[in-house]
Amino acid sequence: MTDSNPIHFSSPELERSILGAMILHPEVVDIAWDHLNADSFSNPANRIVFEVISEIEKEGKRADSPTLLNALRERNKLKDIGGAVYLMTLMDGACVQAYAEQHAKILSQKQQLRDFISHLEQIRYESKEVTTEEIPEKIEKWQQKVLTVGQMADTPVFGIEEVVGAAYQEIEEIREGKRKLGYSWGLPALDEKVFIRKGGIYCIAGLKKSGKSKFLLFAIYNLLMQKVPVLFFSLEMSKVKIGNWLLALASEINTRQLLTTGLGEERWEKVRGARKWLEKFPLTVVVEPSMTIAKVLSIARRWRMRTGKDGAIALDFLQLMNMEREKGQNEASAIKNVAYGLARIAKSMDVPLLFTAQLRNEAEKHRHPNLSFLEGSGGIAQASEAIIILNNIRRTMHKTKPDRTIEWIVSAQRDGESDIMIPLLAYLEYGSFELESFREGEGEWIG
Repeated sequence: MTDSNPIHFSSPELERSILGAMILHPEVVDIAWDHLNADSFSNPANRIVFEVISEIEKEGKRADSPTLLNALRERNKLKDIGGAVYLMTLMDGACVQAYAEQHAKILSQKQQLRDFISHLEQIRYESKEVTTEEIPEKIEKWQQKVLTVGQMADTPVFGIEEVVGAAYQEIEEIREGKRKLGYSWGLPALDEKVFIRKGGIYCIAGLKKSGKSKFLLFAIYNLLMQKVPVLFFSLEMSKVKIGNWLLALASEINTRQLLTTGLGEERWEKVRGARKWLEKFPLTVVVEPSMTIAKVLSIARRWRMRTGKDGAIALDFLQLMNMEREKGQNEASAIKNVAYGLARIAKSMDVPLLFTAQLRNEAEKHRHPNLSFLEGSGGIAQASEAIIILNNIRRTMHKTKPDRTIEWIVSAQRDGESDIMIPLLAYLEYGSFELESFREGEGEWIG
């Protein structure tokens, strides 16, 4: 009996449509990587194109049509796919970007089906030589093999040996100094309360001009000092302004003095030395006034491929993200979705992600601002390892005289103490922070 509606184990048309979209739309590359690998393509030519596109993208380049054509020529694979004409065929048949994920999922399912059939054929072959005594053991082995086919590539399932083994290996590597559990803020007293751990997100909240962006830059600077590659998304500051603050930190010359014609030769030499020193650090800056979670993820993946395993991501600041709010959705709910999106990025890439967020203006009337002044605080707290509030004493107490004291408040923390306050001295004109007990000093407050 024949099936009137047979299942097709492959779909060359879908393969071509997703490859064409990968060439034309950079965002589709990330969608494809979420669901597909080279084996997802049954057609050998399509498999080659996918592999070369992936190689180009992992080098930090854009796999557009001319770049892909040159890469295929350099690898002597252009003839294997049918020449340049085949690339034109792929682009002509490209799917609409909105349908890319749907097409990728279908191809992934067809790959699973092929794998399932392959396993069954292998079981059938192995079963011919099985002895009576081996039957129970073999059946268990074959069952496990078949069950693994149903596990989607983006939904890992592990046995107890793998879970415990991975944890044991991490503990051993940390014990031997081969791996770091996380990173330092740059001040040991802060690390004792909140350590920057891989895979978590950390919110640094405060009022306008409270020093939250400067503290984020201070944290970035100290991560770089620990030789940690950093990807910084700046939704507000320009690249020149970021450069000024980094030069001020490294040269110990405040930003107002940097931007004057009266900068003496001695200080100028310090600035020149700071520039050479800073240029050795692995910092990547993305300046964009509006970012979506999808765009952050796309850029972060390319950055990771260039830098390797370790790293950290920073973003300034949350409320400037493109919330992509649905009809009828309130701001708190939209912020929650963005926070959860950032948490997924941190977890999937196993990097810490630090971001700033702004408190509502009503917080100025309160001596100790709390989470109630942070829009979407419930969602942010659920997604974050910790929420730090920077309280500018001068603003909340309406002081007129200069005061460098700033309160570093652990307002919420997943696995640790909350409602902890550590007083810091903020030298914002230098972008620097110190423990209040470490050094006393007076001077003009630069908000």
